[in-house]
Amino acid sequence: MEFGVFILIIQFSFISGIQEWLEVPRYTEVNPRGSVILPCRFNNKKGECRWERNSLPVGIYPGKYEWAGEVNEGDCSLHVLNAQLEYDDGDWVCQVTASSYQEKDTLISQPAKLVIRVAPTSVFLRMPGEAGQLDGDLVAAAGDEVDVECVAGGGNPAPELIWYLADRVWEGRGEVVERTKGEQVSRLRIPVTKEDHGTEVRCEVRHEALEDSEIMGKSTNLDIHFAPRVEVEQLPNLEITEGENLELRCSVSANPPAQVYWTREGTKEVVGNTSNLLIANLGRAHADTYICQARNSLGLSAQSKIPVSVKYGPVITSVGPKSTVRKLIGDSVQLTCAAEGFPNPSYAWVQVTSQGEILRSETNTLDLNDIRFSDQGVYVCQASNTVRGERRIAKSETITVEVEGSPVLQAEESNHYVVTGTDAKVEIEFCADPQPMITWVKSDRQKEQVISTAGDRYTVDHVAAADRPDCYTSTLTVKSPTKTETHEYLLKLKNSHGEESHRVFLKVGEVYSQQMLIGGVVGGCLTLVLIVIVLGVSCRRCCSSKDKKIKQDIERNV
Repeated sequence: MEFGVFILIIQFSFISGIQEWLEVPRYTEVNPRGSVILPCRFNNKKGECRWERNSLPVGIYPGKYEWAGEVNEGDCSLHVLNAQLEYDDGDWVCQVTASSYQEKDTLISQPAKLVIRVAPTSVFLRMPGEAGQLDGDLVAAAGDEVDVECVAGGGNPAPELIWYLADRVWEGRGEVVERTKGEQVSRLRIPVTKEDHGTEVRCEVRHEALEDSEIMGKSTNLDIHFAPRVEVEQLPNLEITEGENLELRCSVSANPPAQVYWTREGTKEVVGNTSNLLIANLGRAHADTYICQARNSLGLSAQSKIPVSVKYGPVITSVGPKSTVRKLIGDSVQLTCAAEGFPNPSYAWVQVTSQGEILRSETNTLDLNDIRFSDQGVYVCQASNTVRGERRIAKSETITVEVEGSPVLQAEESNHYVVTGTDAKVEIEFCADPQPMITWVKSDRQKEQVISTAGDRYTVDHVAAADRPDCYTSTLTVKSPTKTETHEYLLKLKNSHGEESHRVFLKVGEVYSQQMLIGGVVGGCLTLVLIVIVLGVSCRRCCSSKDKKIKQDIERNV
């Protein structure tokens, strides 16, 4: 919780002029009827300070809840007087409203627990799984493991249970702590040998509400000693992600107490010497196999290992060849991208255009071969993977591909149609870099005539930029062209890389009225019917003459 608040404070500290944390509430304990100050301070405070306990608002009541500092100066600390378990024990949250309805700088702290201390009332020893108190000594055979529990009743907060072997504090190796039904339970597991005979095992209860001279505890005797044994608690089947805190637990059984060592299998370095190894702000560099061992006077325990894999979103490490690539038409270039991440990221190269993004490759490289003007533009490498069901994407710095070359047209010639009496507007799109010199020419078999930008019969509009980079449109307008003229035009383009031309054929036609079209259709149909009738009559005559001739030949033969 404290780590999360620390990150929040760091993030806000980079923003000047808005409300930010100076101090947040923290865990606090106080004896009954005592007083305590819950800290809460802001920088650039403009909103209204508020406090909540267990998600319920708390007002300012003189003699009970009072401001501990100058609220107008950003000190919203709360002075709790005459502390009582019923009214004050719980989770406290400090907050400040937004500086204005237009801002989004409301600050709300993480819950901070205020504990009103209450002394524990009883303590006894018992065997695990049994409800009754332990009667007599704690006996076990050599080489066995023996468990004993210390149960403390009542107490707020939960009392600290300390185990003693004779006069030595047991360092908690193999200890499991539970709190159920108002009881604090500490369990001690000891592998035993004969050397432990006569050793006193004692459980003491420690609590701030107890008087200094008051000692609460329970003891028994055993006759065992044991060599170190360690076991690392396996992590649940969860994804471990970067930025989290990871705690590895190594259960160690030993008497006399053993020294615990955590080492990394990959680097061989010692990273801890307590049974619990806390790795704060987990990073990708922490991925390794961790080994727990314990040593005491009886020897060194066997190794207990646990692998730690850290999942994190992709990070682009390189992109190339450089931020701006200049190529000529027909050249080739390879764009490369590298990223880190676990699981290993997948790649995509996209081209950013005015119409949106175009997927150009699904690998970490993009090969642009025989470059055209359509390849010109901005490219971005995307690396992605999935962490805890969330797809994470990292985008590289952009690479701009600039293409130079001679003019490029979609076709060498085109046909255009216009109705007599209307202007013909011919638009031709082309691409070139640098922008070419443009010339429109009226062409016939004998000569070519250059068309000026503005005249009685022709107009050449200014070159307009097309949707694609380095692409343009040139428009020639022929005013009221006649059907008798030859309309053949040539668009000539030329820049420092070369030249190209496009031939335009303009055809002029008549407009036929609806009555003329209907008459033509009807006339055509009548003509077709007449042809069919003539063919039918001709066929009948032909067949009749053939029958007559056959009849004459039969009579002659008879």
